[in-house]
Amino acid sequence: MVAIALLATACGDTGNTAAPGPTSDATSVPPNPASSASPSSSVGVADLAIGLCSDVQTPVPSVIGTLTGGQNTPWELNGLLATYVAEHPDTYAGRWIDRKYGGTVVLAFTDDPGPHLEEILGRRPSESDIAAIEPRPPITVDWTVAESGYAVDVVQVAYTQVELRALQTKADQLLPGRDDIVVVGSGSGNLFNRVSLDLIRPTVAHLNIIASEFPDSADMFCLNGELWDDSTAPPSVDEPLTMMANAGEDPLVTCRGAGPFPLSALGGEPDVDPTSNDPLINALLTSTMSGSPVPQQGWRTLTRDDETALFGHFEDASLVLIHPFENTIAGWSLRGRSAGKCELHLAVADGVDLMNIGLDPARPVDPESTMLHLMVSQTGCASGASGVENMRPPEIIESATEIRIAIAVIPPEGPQECPGNQTAPITIDLQSPIGDRKILDGARIPPRLLEARTDP
Repeated sequence: MVAIALLATACGDTGNTAAPGPTSDATSVPPNPASSASPSSSVGVADLAIGLCSDVQTPVPSVIGTLTGGQNTPWELNGLLATYVAEHPDTYAGRWIDRKYGGTVVLAFTDDPGPHLEEILGRRPSESDIAAIEPRPPITVDWTVAESGYAVDVVQVAYTQVELRALQTKADQLLPGRDDIVVVGSGSGNLFNRVSLDLIRPTVAHLNIIASEFPDSADMFCLNGELWDDSTAPPSVDEPLTMMANAGEDPLVTCRGAGPFPLSALGGEPDVDPTSNDPLINALLTSTMSGSPVPQQGWRTLTRDDETALFGHFEDASLVLIHPFENTIAGWSLRGRSAGKCELHLAVADGVDLMNIGLDPARPVDPESTMLHLMVSQTGCASGASGVENMRPPEIIESATEIRIAIAVIPPEGPQECPGNQTAPITIDLQSPIGDRKILDGARIPPRLLEARTDP
């Protein structure tokens, strides 16, 4: 159940919040080849023993829903669907909310989807349904699924959830710990209807090894990510950091993973007209954040093209509210969840993350010294490691009044846990004594004054 729970959470279908119902019925779309094809037609790259997950032809719904942004289905519907799934364990294959199709709830089975859909659409929530939330409130709605206003569809796939989980269990027993291949994670019950594998620097040879271990079920696997390109050198811990020196007058910045976008996009007057008939602007102004409407005035367009858009709103430019959008089959929709209010920082190269920086309280600043003692830690998930062993040489820019420092790290490869990373002490050498100069984290926008801390 873990993989399905994680997938549902990622799609926003947690089942513990009753979202407002859609304002219109679902829209039908022409049958999609992926949803009407036979299950065996979903294949990966032909010349790979195990295909890439990104190349698997995934099933899509035949109706377009009307859920916007982070809206979810109500708990009554979630309990009804969970009950139906429990009644069909031999053919059930997965459930998700397809945000690209307007939030249609998709259930996958290995047999004919027609009878499943007919029965589901005719059901009403019942006190005998599996409880989607605890304690479960009394059921007060009397609609059938077809009358609910929420789009539900059923698709046919090749493998049941039971089959995929059994294969995943076997793979988790045989593959980890080998010397010739590094498997760091697996999943099942996903949109690909495959057991997905996470490998460190995967190659064709690695896929062949896995296929040889599972000759009768190699087509039930797929590889997350891309094959490793041996011609591309990985980031080096010895490569100097030049993000501050190369920032220029209008640097690219990011905000909690959103972006990058030019810093100048936050300047000037807000450019989003709340009276506009632009569908994207309408999607922005009707979106929500933590269940509350977003501000109707003061938005700025940070980036926009035919496929994606990024908007920013702030009262204090050092703390920006970011809303990302994507153009889907159902129109413009909030992409995932809002980044919320976050601090800006200079954009970094692929394969590199910024580090948190603080002054070392055990070794206070000595104005007459040219040595500065800091505490650092990784910002991303790293299973608790400080990352100091993979830290690149700090970038230091000194002036008569300031010492600006930027420090980056090459993050660990593969899935990581997020318990909170430890801090580690480092010492950097300056060109001249510290004196009364300000000591700043120069990667932040605006540069942030460093303070003594053990957990920066």
